Order: sequence, then C-alpha cells, then structure tokens
Amino acid sequence: MVVHEASAQCVPSVAPGAPQYPADSGFDTADLVSMAAASEVVSLRYTPNSPPDNWDAQDACPHDEAGLSAWEDSATWTSGSVPGDGEDIVLPENTRVIVGGCSLTAGDVFGIITVPETSELIFADEDISLGARGILVLGKLVMGSETCRLSSSITITLHGERPTTLPAAPEYKGLVAQGNGVLDIHGAIYHPTWTRLASTANASDTTIYLQHRVNWQVGQQVVLTGTEIKDARDWHRNEVRTITNVAVSGEFSSVTLDTALEYTHYGGPEYQGEVGLLTRNIVIQGDPSSEPTDDDMTPCYDEMLGEYPCEGRFLTGYGGHTIAMGENAAARFEGVQLYRMGQTNQLARYPFHLHLMGESGSESYLKHSSIYHSFYRCATIHGTNNTLLQDNVAYDAIGQCYYTGEDGVEENNTIAYNLGAHVHFMESPRTAFAQFMDDVSSSEDLTQPADTTASGLYITNCANRYVGNAMSGGYAGIAIVKLERPIMNFRNVDPAPNLAPHERPFLEFDGNSCHSSGFWWVMASCIYVGGLLGHQDDVSDALVYNPGRQIFGRSTMCLAEPEDGMETDRYVECPLEFNNTKVFLSNWGLNMWGQRSTIRGLEAHDTTRALAILGIHFVTNMLTVCKTGVFLPENPSPTSHWFAARWFGDHVGFEWYDTAQMHEIDGLTFRNCGMGGSPVWRFLTHSDRYVPGVLQATRNIRYESVNRSNLVRPSVDEYLSVSGYLASWYDYDGTVFRESGIPDASAPKLIGAAREGIEWWRIDDTCELITDLGGEWYTCDRISPETGKLRGVASITIDHNPIIREAFDSDQVCGNGETPRKDCPRIGSVTHLGQEGSPDEVGLPLSVNTVVTGPTDGPGWLIQFDAGSPVQANFTFMQIDEADIVMVALPYPVGTSFEIFYDAAYWCYEEWSTCRHEFTAAGSVDEVRQGNGDLYYYDSSSELLHLRLVQQRMESLDFSEPPADGVLGTTYFENNGMRIPPIMWGGQVTLLANGCELSSSDSHYCMKVDMNNGANNADFPVAAVAGAAAAAAVVILVAGVILVKRRPGLLPSALEIPNVPSEVMWPGQRMSLEVKEILHEGRSRLQDVLVFQSATYGKVLVLDGVIQLTERDEFSYQEMITHLPLFAHPNPRRVLLIGGGDGGVVRELCRHACLEEIVMCEIDEQVPELSKKFLGDTIATGFNDPRVTLLHEDGAKFLETTKKVFDVIIVDSSDPVGPAETLYEADFFEKARNRLDPEDGIFINLGECMWLHLPLIKDMMQRCGTLFPTVNYSYATVPTYPSGQIGFVMCSRNPAAQLSVPSRSCELQGLRYYSEEAHRAAFVLPKFAEDVIGPARKQASVARHQVSVHVNGAATLAALGALALGFIAYRVASSSSR
Repeated sequence: MVVHEASAQCVPSVAPGAPQYPADSGFDTADLVSMAAASEVVSLRYTPNSPPDNWDAQDACPHDEAGLSAWEDSATWTSGSVPGDGEDIVLPENTRVIVGGCSLTAGDVFGIITVPETSELIFADEDISLGARGILVLGKLVMGSETCRLSSSITITLHGERPTTLPAAPEYKGLVAQGNGVLDIHGAIYHPTWTRLASTANASDTTIYLQHRVNWQVGQQVVLTGTEIKDARDWHRNEVRTITNVAVSGEFSSVTLDTALEYTHYGGPEYQGEVGLLTRNIVIQGDPSSEPTDDDMTPCYDEMLGEYPCEGRFLTGYGGHTIAMGENAAARFEGVQLYRMGQTNQLARYPFHLHLMGESGSESYLKHSSIYHSFYRCATIHGTNNTLLQDNVAYDAIGQCYYTGEDGVEENNTIAYNLGAHVHFMESPRTAFAQFMDDVSSSEDLTQPADTTASGLYITNCANRYVGNAMSGGYAGIAIVKLERPIMNFRNVDPAPNLAPHERPFLEFDGNSCHSSGFWWVMASCIYVGGLLGHQDDVSDALVYNPGRQIFGRSTMCLAEPEDGMETDRYVECPLEFNNTKVFLSNWGLNMWGQRSTIRGLEAHDTTRALAILGIHFVTNMLTVCKTGVFLPENPSPTSHWFAARWFGDHVGFEWYDTAQMHEIDGLTFRNCGMGGSPVWRFLTHSDRYVPGVLQATRNIRYESVNRSNLVRPSVDEYLSVSGYLASWYDYDGTVFRESGIPDASAPKLIGAAREGIEWWRIDDTCELITDLGGEWYTCDRISPETGKLRGVASITIDHNPIIREAFDSDQVCGNGETPRKDCPRIGSVTHLGQEGSPDEVGLPLSVNTVVTGPTDGPGWLIQFDAGSPVQANFTFMQIDEADIVMVALPYPVGTSFEIFYDAAYWCYEEWSTCRHEFTAAGSVDEVRQGNGDLYYYDSSSELLHLRLVQQRMESLDFSEPPADGVLGTTYFENNGMRIPPIMWGGQVTLLANGCELSSSDSHYCMKVDMNNGANNADFPVAAVAGAAAAAAVVILVAGVILVKRRPGLLPSALEIPNVPSEVMWPGQRMSLEVKEILHEGRSRLQDVLVFQSATYGKVLVLDGVIQLTERDEFSYQEMITHLPLFAHPNPRRVLLIGGGDGGVVRELCRHACLEEIVMCEIDEQVPELSKKFLGDTIATGFNDPRVTLLHEDGAKFLETTKKVFDVIIVDSSDPVGPAETLYEADFFEKARNRLDPEDGIFINLGECMWLHLPLIKDMMQRCGTLFPTVNYSYATVPTYPSGQIGFVMCSRNPAAQLSVPSRSCELQGLRYYSEEAHRAAFVLPKFAEDVIGPARKQASVARHQVSVHVNGAATLAALGALALGFIAYRVASSSSR
C-alpha cells in the first residue's frame, strides 16, 4: 500500500465512510402516502426500501493492495519526472499507478492520459480532482470495487472546446475503455436514487416527505419533477434544491430544502411526483466550455402550439463522454454523477455508452448513478446484450434519454428502477391534427431523426426487461418505435432468430409509470407504440423517421410450442404485454398502435384519453379517472392555445375504433367521467367508408361518479353514418348499462345502435331501448328465450356490382368524415325475416359500402337491393363464429337457377387442400339451417333464395360436418371467456343467378321481386343505355366499362355513377369485341378479373371491367413503355416496375442483358398467376428469369420503405381506383423521383391520348417540370386503346438528357414495334398536338425553376397529385387501363 504523507502543502483527506441513515425521529406519518397505497389497481415496481447488499462495504479495496506505484513519485515514470500540466501521459507498461489526494497539482489539465493494456490507474479513497483532455483505457481504470465503495469526493473533468472538424477521436474529451480496457468506478451508494412524494409539496414549502427511507446527505442536490401537463425547455415546473436536513420515520423520510419551492408538486393517493438525487461523491464531468453557445431561451410562437422551444438552438453542446467499446471492454459504474456530458448530434458520444459488446454486456452496468444536464442522451446500449441499467436518475437531457436500442439488435438487457425527467426533443415539435405525419430525415443538425420526438425511455427491440421505471416529460415518456430491420452497424446483419426488431416481444414490462408528456400532438401519449425508423436507402447511412401511425404497426412474434417432426423453431403471432402501468397528467396515456397487445393493469389519472388501441388487444384490470379534481395543473399557455386548452376541456373515458379491430376488456372502472361534452364511452362513427364488423367485448365494467346521461355516445351526432348504424358491442355480463355494476354472467347482453328508428339490432322483445344515457341503443339478451342459445354478431361484405365497387374503391362515394360530407348512397335494405314494418324505415340501410353487420341465430337476414337481386354476389370478408348461424335470404323471380360455390383464399394449394366447393340444393330452409354450410334452398312460393354463410378456414375448405365449436378449427381472439372471430381476409362465397329476367335499368340485377313491403326505388342513380335489347351473339361492350353478358340472348345495360367518367368523355365512341369463350371470370381479393378468347384479337385480359391487353396488339404498348426509357438511359442496371402483372413489360425487360436486377411490385397476386396460366406462352414468359424479384405489395408503399436506388422506374398499372389508387396520390411522384439515380434516373408513366386530352397532357407536363429538369412526351398506336393511341410522359433527373434519342444502339431480336427509328419518331407529334404539347415540353426545365419560386413543395405535390388523378380519371372512360 502506498501511504500519502501529509506535508505543508497537502494533507490527504480522510474518507467519510458510507453515508448512514439518520436515526428514526418518529415524525407523524399518519397522512402520508406509502408505496403500498400509492396506486389503486396496479402494483408499481419499487426499488426496495432497504439498501442493496454490500452498500457500505469497505473490504479488499484496490487502493490498499501492495505493489502500487504513486503518481507523484518520479520513479514511477520512465521519463524520471512526474507529468505536468498540458502533457499527454502514457502510464508505464506493467505498472499499477495510484492517484491520491496529494498526487496532483490543483488546476493542472493534462492532455490525453493513456493506460496501456498491462497497466492500471487506481484512485485512492481521498478527495481528488483530475483534469484531462481525455483518458484512453486499454488496461484498467479503478475507483474502488463492488466490495469497496469509495466515499471521498473524486472528480474527473474532461476538458476541450468543440472541434471544427467532427467527429473527434473517441478519447478526445472522453473516458474510453477500448480493447481489453475496463472502467471500474464504485462510489458511495445513496439509496434510493429516487423516490416519490409521500404528500403534496406545496409552493412555499421547505420540507418534503418521501415514500422511502433515504440516506441522502446535507449539501446534496435533489430534483422535484413537475406535476404538470407540459415539460419543455421553454416551460416546465421541475425544481432543483439543496438538502439542509434529512429525517426518517418508519418507511418514510422528510427532507428539508435550502430554499422554498416555487411551484406545487402533487403527491396525493392518486399519483405522486418523483424526487431524484442528483449529487454523487464521484463526478465525471465536462468542463464549463461544454455548454452550448446557441442557448437563447427565448421561445418561438405558433398559433396552434403557443410558445415552444425554438428549432436550431442548443445544438453546440460539447460535453465529456464515457464509452466501453468492444466485446472485451467493460464499464461498471456505481454511485457516479455524470454532469455536462454528451456531445450534441455526435454518434457514440454519450454520457454512458456500452458499444458493440455483443453477449459480453453482462460484465458492464450503470447503477445508483445520475446523469444531469446532458447535451446528448443519458445512457446508451448499442449492439450489446445482457447488461444492466438500474437505480439511476437522469435529468435535463437533449435527445432520447435511456437509449436502450440504438440499432434494434440489443436484447436480454435489464432496465429497472430508473427515473428520467425533463427530456428535450430536437428541432421543432412534430405535430398534426391526424394520425399520420410527414417523414423526418437525418441532417447535420439532426443525426438521429427520432430525436424530434425524444422520450425518456426509447425502445426499438422489446426483447429486454423494463421494470419499475418512471418517466416525466419528453415528447413521449416511453417510445416504442418500429424498426423493420436493424440499422446502422447492423443494417446488413440478419438478426437471430430471424425476426425483425419490431417482432420481438418484451421479456418483461412491469410496474412502469409516466406523466407530464404527450403535449405536442393531438395523438401524442405518455407511452407511445408507433412511428417507423429506417435508412433512407441501401447505401446511405442517412435515417428517415416517421413519427405517426403506421398502417402495419409493430407485429410481435413468439416462439411456438414445439411440434412433432419440427426441425426448426417456429414463431407465431403473439401480443406485446404491458403489466402494471400507470400514466397521469398527459394527453393520451398509452397509445398502442402495434398490431397486438395484452394490457394487464393500467391506471390512468387526468389524461385526455387513458388508452388508444388499434389492432387486436386485450385489456384487464384498468382504472381511468378522467378528472381527479384534486389537483389542477397550471395552464402553460395563458392565451389557451389549442394544445394546452385541450387538457382543460373534457376527457373521454374510452373510445371504440370503427373497423377491423378486436378489443376485449375485462375489468374497467371509470371515475369522474362523462362530464361536459365528452362521454364515458364513445363509438367512432364519423365514417361511411371504414365501418364496424365484430369488434369489441367487455365484462366487469364499473362506474363511480360518472355522468350517466353521457354514458355511451357516438362521436358524430349531426348525421347517421354507416359506422353509426352498424355499431355493436358484446356485453358479457350486463354491466355496461347496469347502474349497480354487479356482473351477471348468466345475463349477457348485445348492444346495438338504435338511431332514427332503425330496428336492426332489436332482435326480440327482450331488447330495451336506451335513450337517456347519451345516445340511442338497444340492449338485448344474448341468450335466446326460445332456444337458450347464445346469440352473436356476424359481418359480411356483398360485392355484387363492379360499377358500384369502382365508385367506392375510387373514393368517389362514401367518405371518411370529410367536410363537406361525401355521400354514401343507399342501394337497399336488410331486415330480419318476418320483421314488421317497412324495410326503408326499420331495416338496416344497405349502402354502396355493402357491409352488413348484425345479430345472428335469428330467422335470417333478408337482403333486398332496390334495383333487384344481383346477378352475381360475392360474400367476402366474412366474420362469423362457427357456433353461430347466419342465414341470408335474397328475392329472385321464379325460373331463376343458381350456381353457388365457396372459394378458399388464393394461397390455398389444391394438391393437398380443397380450394373450391360447390353448394347443392336442399329441400327446405331447415335443412339449410341444420346443414354443413354448403346447401341452398329456393322457395318458389315466397320467391326467396336461402343459404347459410359459414366462415371456413381461408387456406382449406371442409364441409364434412355441421359447424360448431372446434369443428372448423377457427382461431379466435379469446380471453377470459370472451371471444371474437377473425376476419376472413381471403376466400368468398360466390352466387350466380341464371335465367332471370334482367332489370330494365341495370343488368347487374335480376328483375325486382315485389315483396309487398313498400320498398322504394333506388337512391343510387341509374341510367339505361340504348340498345339493351336481346342479341344473338355473346358480346362485350366497351363503353367506359366492360359489361360481361352472363346469359345468351340478352345484352346488358350500363349503370352510371356520379363523377365516374362514362361515354360522355368521348362522345359517340364505342367498341365491341366478339367473344368466343370466357376462360376465367372471378374476383381476386382486390378486383374483378376476366380472361376471354376473342374472335379476332386473341386472348383478352380485363380488370374491373377495363381492357388491359389483347394478344393481337399488346406488343406495341409493352415494347414502347419498356424500351423508350431503357434505351434513353446510358447504362441501366436496376429497374423498378410498378404494376405490369400481365408480364408483358417483364418479358421486354428480360431482353436487356445489361440489367442486373428487375424488381416488380404487383399488388394483386392473382393477376400474374392468371397471366401465367392463360398467357404463359405469349406474354407472361419472363417471371422465371433469375433477375426478376416479384413483390406483391403496394408500389407506393414500396417506394416509401425501400432504400434501393433505380436507374429506371416504369409505372404500368391499372386505373387509379381500387388496387392502383395509391400510385396516383399526391406524394407518389416525389417518392418515385427520390428512388431514382440522381444523375441519369428516368421515370415513365402513362400520358393519355392526344386525340382526347391535349389540355390535360399539357398541364401534366408543366407540372412534372416542377419535379424533374427534363420532361418529354411520346406515343404509340394500340388499336384497342381509346382512339387507337396511348402516350407516355418521360422524365429524367439529368438536365441534359435527350430522351428522344437512344443513348445505345438496339440489337434486340424479335421486336415487332420498337426500333431506333421508332424511338425518335415517337416524339414527333402531329401539328395539332405539337402546337399544344411542344411549348410545354420545351418549357419543362424552365418551369421547374419558376414554380419553385412561389409554390412550396407540399402545394406543388398536391397540385400534381390532383392533376394525375384528374388525368387518369379520363382513362376509366376509355377502353384501356393503360
């Protein structure tokens, strides 16, 4: 042991020893809130009230060991002299150097100190202050050990200005363990590091009461977190104070502060603010120059947000940092204060950073420490597994604080009992009045774009343990962000197991809390599961983050139980599990936009909405207190801007979503809800487009001090939408409307909408009409009084008329709550067989939406279309419990015969499954009812067709026995006795009616049967087309749409829909093709598909009634749309094709040997399969080329998510309705441009017909000039396209590109249309067209600069998108989808 002798100049300090607890003073604790009483329904996880093992140990201290060389001894150093101020220092090899209180000269600042691999730098338990420009540890840096905790005051200050060239070397202003380096730093244990208030600390108080016994010391600093709704740099109520006295009594403590509190910090039984200890005896800090120079605190102002922290500030903070790098390095920190640390926007420069340690993270940890005033993050886990962050306090940090998954591969770590508070987002607050938000890209001022929504606890991979953490403030308190694959260092590494980061479930999420967050966005929340982070492309390190809702959110997968013969692990969908979670004083509490979750124990106080869930979710043991009324936070915006004022308005208890959800709740108590304009329960009912099936079930609902006159209300009162009259609810124990709240499992109820006299949900006389509890609802006994059977709810969609479907799919009818409202015309009604009253008055309105959701196990649903009964009806998207009976009846005239069959989903394999099953006729309705789901019965006396709908498994059909529990193998969403059937996303029942007399107004329907019920005529406008007389030949007319004649001798008419282009778009034009044989007719999951053999044009492919190609003339279109851009490009290697499912363009692309990769996005899986089947010898010949990658996904979505860059992008899609709609939305064109090679990338899209649409073509070219420097127009002749001609708009990112001149010679064999001469000629237009298009073509590059002066990007894109929609809309009226 080295003894540091006292001298006249220096007297070594004596270590004070472990901080002791004061003697129990016995102060009165009767009114204090204990840990046990601090929550009502959840069990928050607390660090124990007793200190950890060895907290005061002083055994086997490293500084007491023999063989140590004193720093101040000149013999220690190879130079023979003790290092001085400013010197870089390398410790001697194989030497253990000890630093003591008298080793260093006050004020000295060394250069870089290096500890070689064979050496150690050991600190004595004496007061020491060491300054350096950095410390690189290849061996060991030691301050105590786990059995010897130092209690003296030791400070390491890391010095250095912010360099002009970044990043600097890691050791600059860093404490770095590299190679085999170890940082072993063990200070005194002050326990706990944070706790919660045991009573409210009022403004002007100087004494606060705490829920734990503490051994905190006089002179230390504490932070009291604000209990407010806003926490930001420009406005917060956190307070830092110094301790002047500590007392304990039983399990509680009292702390006296040096100055009185300025604000009130709530600490009642509902919730309590936290108090964290900031001071530690070992301090690692940045020097004063670490502070940012751009620190103007003046807030910015926004009319909606009010005041907010300005963007472009606090970007220059450059503090110290600590890092342990690599699998052999380690960092063990206990009892350490990290102050003025972190370097803003500098990767890997954080206060505490475990970097790329792999599985060896178990050798490192951060415990009992504090991070205070950080310029970038708090504690970061990067590429490291099995480590521990426990019992830490972080306060006042820029960017994501506890950064527990930097690249998305970090797993099996434990993050427990940590406090995070006052976390600052970067740039401006991301906000919107909707679910969706714009992308944010990384930049010089924003290295990680997710920092725009910085949170206290940041999670990308959930396969870790999160226990007992508390987060205060931040854009969100806890953010769980979706990564579709790992990023940065691991972007090219496949994770093991083969799951994406977002698919990993929690190892544990229990006892965590959050408050004072979610201020900046209407849907922001304390705990947020949403957003998407990934790379901009496959090459760049740049990141792109979208903070808003992702349609396909986080999807969790769990290891399945092993099965016999299974050689590899199998993963199945499973919920993301949250246990014992508490939120308060925030906008929304928990916003779960992942696909599945289980939430066990959720307590929410004073949130505008406690829980928002989209997807498949089970919630149990939940308390939501809409307004506690015991504490009123301060309004951060005195002028009541919207984002502040909304919290002081009315709070919703719970909102049911409106479509494609499965929500089950068991045990939910509402307190102080339903006040003002917001109800206890709210149905989302604004939409005619997205409407309910079987969505929700509850049990054990309780109400305490709620306004029962506002109990259950629709979100829209001013009109009755489709979602409004389909709304329903399983009440498994009758507690929803029962005032006593006493559950009765023997009396389950079914709740359904009852507005405007509609009696659809009134299933019998047991139903009670509720009109005084906030809306109009029927509540009916689910147990049938006749049969004793439990009745359910089922949902179907009746796809029967391509014109109606086209209008709906193209968003021309049935809006989503827009203002003004977009009409959703009524086309019929649905009643229960035998129901009294006119269907128009009491029945369920059947709209263009064609969704029917209703009660099961009755006499049957009578479906009546106002125009007659459909010639073909496809029953799709069924949601039917196998224990329920769904009978449907449709009127058909006598003489009609029927073909009915059940098709499984397209992925059904006929080799080992039954994929199509035909129905057979039965002798009675009862036989159908009791049958296996494959029977129908036509009653000629009533002129009704009866059939039973059964939800089969999508991948295989089985009609061997009657449906019942367990027979069909249906996988339900089932929890605590509640269950909801899945939606049948694939497969359908198809009904074909043959031999009926067609309706004179619309040939999609048989002549209407008079049911003597007073039904009125169609509200949906129809118009007969001249020439609807009998015809001998089977003919297909092309007149805006293609109408397939379904029976000999009759010629169908057309149905006109408002705003759908018809033959008025090309007056007097019509074309007909003689049909020899229909080869295929059906519906894919997205669109109607027809293939027929024509008399003179070969085989013809038709989608949604529109010709795609004929074998006779397809080559002209396929060759030109392919070879024009391919030969205009100097060296194409990678091509993206969007659409083109027929295979023609792929065939042409495969001719080019220079191509290395062909990526094809075809959204409809069935089109390529049918093309290969019927056109495989002529057109669909290229799919097997190894360069071709066929993706079945939305092309617009692919452009948004892919990181690849292409030389050429070809858009060969069907019309901008239905499946191809997204390819013509406003931002599609910009996304396409961004995925093109910036030097020579070429984009080609359709350019309509110069004979019909010249002004439109001119406008489109001028608009394209705002996005591309070079825009040109060419055309080709195609006999079966409108006026026999189709154009192409070509754009290049190269301002000097000559698109009309081939860049390479054409040596391809077998071409029939394209040649180099045809290439040049295609750009030579007739004079009438050149006069209009020519000036636009020549001005395209000029327009790009002119428009950018006065039109912002968003407006330009919106205009372009609207134009594209308008220009393509004409094509619906033509005979071609091209």
